Amino acid sequence: MPSTKFLTAKTVDLFLTSFYFFAFGVIGSIVLNFLTELYERYSMSDRTKEKSLPRLMFEIVFNVFFIVILFWGIRNGVQMIPFPLEGYGGYQHTRLSLPTILLLSSVTLFFFQTTLMDKMREFNTRLFATTPVGNFLRDRGLA
Repeated sequence: MPSTKFLTAKTVDLFLTSFYFFAFGVIGSIVLNFLTELYERYSMSDRTKEKSLPRLMFEIVFNVFFIVILFWGIRNGVQMIPFPLEGYGGYQHTRLSLPTILLLSSVTLFFFQTTLMDKMREFNTRLFATTPVGNFLRDRGLA
């Protein structure tokens, strides 16, 4: 059974790492929102409903691409931050498993992307309204 010192160090590490991911995710989301609004201001059509389906899809993929790049940068940056309790009770920060923290931080990044969510809703509405997939699902009462 792990010692109390080890469990204390691991708990503090999980808390700090979660805080880092959340804080950097919020800051990154603010930057991405600013860049998206800047793009929207200078694009041909300002309204999501006026854009063609392929253009809407391209903008969604491009926005998700930037989120993935930002997420990758945050993950690598957080790993470089030294942990103050390294070695306390035999704990090693490099052995920390991050799947839950990574999932929560990705939700944080997407949650703050209001423009992206609007585009995804519009894309979903149009895709199911104008494609054979939408017709198929509507005919069976699934959409």
